[in-house]
Amino acid sequence: AIDESDESELSEREEREKARVSKVECKPLVEASADLQVLLCSSVFNAASGSQVYRAATEQFDRFTARQRKDQTFSAILDSGADVHIWTLADAENMFQSKGVSNLKVIGVNGVPARADLAGHLIVVVRAPSGEQYQIDLGQAHAMRSCPMNLLSISLLIQIGAIIHFEKDNCWFKAGASAVQIPFQQRDGLFHLEISPPKEAELDPPLQSFAVEGRCYAVGNLHLWHRRMRHLSKVKLLNIMKSKAVGGFKVKGNKDASCSCDACSQAKIQRSAIPHVRGSPDPATFVGHTISVDTKTLPFATISGYKYALCFVDHFSRYGMVFFMRKKSETADKVKEYILEMRRLGHRVRRIQCDRGSEFYEQEGDTLGDRDRREHAFGQMCRLYNVQRR
Repeated sequence: AIDESDESELSEREEREKARVSKVECKPLVEASADLQVLLCSSVFNAASGSQVYRAATEQFDRFTARQRKDQTFSAILDSGADVHIWTLADAENMFQSKGVSNLKVIGVNGVPARADLAGHLIVVVRAPSGEQYQIDLGQAHAMRSCPMNLLSISLLIQIGAIIHFEKDNCWFKAGASAVQIPFQQRDGLFHLEISPPKEAELDPPLQSFAVEGRCYAVGNLHLWHRRMRHLSKVKLLNIMKSKAVGGFKVKGNKDASCSCDACSQAKIQRSAIPHVRGSPDPATFVGHTISVDTKTLPFATISGYKYALCFVDHFSRYGMVFFMRKKSETADKVKEYILEMRRLGHRVRRIQCDRGSEFYEQEGDTLGDRDRREHAFGQMCRLYNVQRR
């Protein structure tokens, strides 16, 4: 037998259970599903490809995103200070065509960066008061749980050809130049635009088409199509036409795949090979005929303070000498040492060629005429020993 106290305890327990179930049922399903999508995206992103966790999370994510979208209308606010579209996490579930992990970090007024929860492809439909509908592909968008409203970037809308007009008592939006004006709704100083997700039948087909209602208005010969398609290979154009990959693509006239247009001819030009050794108009025929000289900077200064190396190479014998210098101003003295050393070896230096650097030719002066009239110490040394400069 059950006494009255036990019955009252059972009734209280049933009431508490009903209250707990009613609280659970009152939670919005959209918010719970959005949180689940974030969890599934993170599982797919962090799990190793091919693992059991990866397969299970991918299966749940695909099953979750394959649900039919409800015919709902959402309100988005135009933001002139944003360069990305940011949506609330709940609305992103119904609006995003595809979902994945977002790497976007948003820095708010508090200076603390917050990472977006989801990223996806956003395609919206706007409706004019007269009944016209326009489908707009906004590209990639992001969703954040902490974002209280849907934000559309004005700069991105302008880039895709939209027209936005702000004027007192005359604010409207146009999806394109030929579209109908859609007035904004102003609430609390913000401009709201009513949008809705596209239905499955409204999405663009996977194949492109040049046909309008089954009729083709872009018929041309193969050479015209070749120029229209930015000089795409005529062989590829013929393959596209034969496979019927593009609806309404028709070619009339001669279908010769050879191309002789100027743009393709110039693109196929190949330059001749550059020789590794450049020939000299006056090749050396004896030792001392032509000497090449150049200054090189050492990677590290020596203990004695030498920072530069002046290299001499004889063209005929390939015999080289190296003189170390502390300053580039010592170039003339080292040239004198080299000329005297070659004379000691029994050879007279006839010509010295260099890169006409500042250590060989004067580069200072207030005007170009002063720089040309001044004679460098290197030139004085060459004239003293009757050596030609080049």
